[in-house]
Amino acid sequence: MTIKHLVFGILFIWGRSLFAGEVITEKPRITWLFNDKGMEHWEPVYEDGWLVEDSALTPSKKHRKNNFIWTRKSYGDFILTLQYKLSEGANSGLYYRSDPSDPVQRGLEVQLLDGPSKHSPDGSPDKHSNGALYNAVAPSEYNNRPSGEWNALLVYARGSQVTVYVNGNEVSSADFDDWTTPGENPDGSKNKFKSALSTLPHSGKIGLQYHGDPVWFRHASVTELDSNSPDLNRITPRAPLDDADLRYWLENMDAHGYTDGEASDATGLSVEAIKSARGRFGLGTDGTTTKQTGDRLRVMPYPGGRHPRIGFLNGGIDPLRETKLSVFLPWDARAYVVLDVPEAIHSNLGLSYLAHTHVPTLWTATGTDLAPLEWIRNEDGSFEMERRLPNGIVYQVYAVPTKDAVHLRLALTNNTAKPLSGLRVQNCVMLRGAPEFAQLTRENRVLKQPYAAVRNAEGTRWVISVWEPCNRVWGNDRCPCFHSDPQFPDCEPGETVEVNGVLAFYEGDDIEAAFEGLEASGWGGFFK
Repeated sequence: MTIKHLVFGILFIWGRSLFAGEVITEKPRITWLFNDKGMEHWEPVYEDGWLVEDSALTPSKKHRKNNFIWTRKSYGDFILTLQYKLSEGANSGLYYRSDPSDPVQRGLEVQLLDGPSKHSPDGSPDKHSNGALYNAVAPSEYNNRPSGEWNALLVYARGSQVTVYVNGNEVSSADFDDWTTPGENPDGSKNKFKSALSTLPHSGKIGLQYHGDPVWFRHASVTELDSNSPDLNRITPRAPLDDADLRYWLENMDAHGYTDGEASDATGLSVEAIKSARGRFGLGTDGTTTKQTGDRLRVMPYPGGRHPRIGFLNGGIDPLRETKLSVFLPWDARAYVVLDVPEAIHSNLGLSYLAHTHVPTLWTATGTDLAPLEWIRNEDGSFEMERRLPNGIVYQVYAVPTKDAVHLRLALTNNTAKPLSGLRVQNCVMLRGAPEFAQLTRENRVLKQPYAAVRNAEGTRWVISVWEPCNRVWGNDRCPCFHSDPQFPDCEPGETVEVNGVLAFYEGDDIEAAFEGLEASGWGGFFK
């Protein structure tokens, strides 16, 4: 391996670590309003108005008028996540901070609608479109999946500010303190409300609406917020070191299909500065500035700024980019999966590392800073990264792309005075950037320890992850992602232990044969 370091940054923003001074001692308190089973957190308007069907909450056809189901409890500041599925042309809604006795006037709604709004002659999003803050704010885009497929919804309500995410994208937001006139929006357009929206309570029930069309809901959770809760919308930028570094990251973001706004979020530069730099460097925005070479898969550091998940965004607030590599599909130069290595390292000491910033670890509980890192990009196309934790634990990651796979090694050195055990690792493969694999389902996974694989709808293309020694294989249909998670051997002081993995691609319909082929290839000995 050639060890010529092109870029190795320990970045400091405004003269300080990205995480300085933040003490996190408690996990977010998540309440599962509906987790595919009972309705104990809900009160339907009609006793037989809603039911559980195929692990989803769905309305009964017996009642078509005023058929709501409301939470038993009221919620003020919160993060609400759920998945919804709409039948063709279906109209529904998610109500929040609402009074069930008069939800039309004393409630706020996120519109759920399959297809364009009938109020929009040209089909462009309006204040009645999917993802709209109903009658108040139009969504920026219509990004529903086709009818019959699951979508991810997140509503973030904090004080007067409300933000709505659909399938990972922020589509609408408002500061309702700006709604000071009854029946009127700040832009002068009319709305249905007899009271100014700024006067409505910041607390109330959460409700699901039946409008006569079949709809389904699942994976509904709410996280109640207080003054110490992290900001879900927080994005920590990484300032480029110089013009050469800025050019690299803009080319990288072009390959990922970033907008100028997303590039601004990732770098901390203004949109105008991004546009100026593109012109200065002669860069386009079509991803053609970076080509895939013929001798190896295209792999790049994930640039951050855009969340690599579609759903469950509250499970990974402000994710750190230094653990993430984008691996582009061999048959599609614009599609990629994001490999998070490591996403987490557990040990007998506790949670020793986590690639998110909102869950307590050994370090956040004491306010100890972890300096942000960047991948070392070697001339031979390989990548490496080393993290030295404050207690003396050191982990190193090596990634070597070949024509058909990315070979991976994760090593851990124990420089503490005590033995380490229970060294479980989470290595995640996130699928948002590869649409043919990114359905919110577990039905496209094959899990056969140590192999974990995900297929496209036709079952003709596959992404495979395998690590040894493997602790478990699993998949998450909320992100969506899949895992082959290894476990280090116990490690005495002064010792180094390692685990090895591979991310591979397969075209064909015999995944068992693909597993056998990988086994026969001797991938586990790649670094020996």
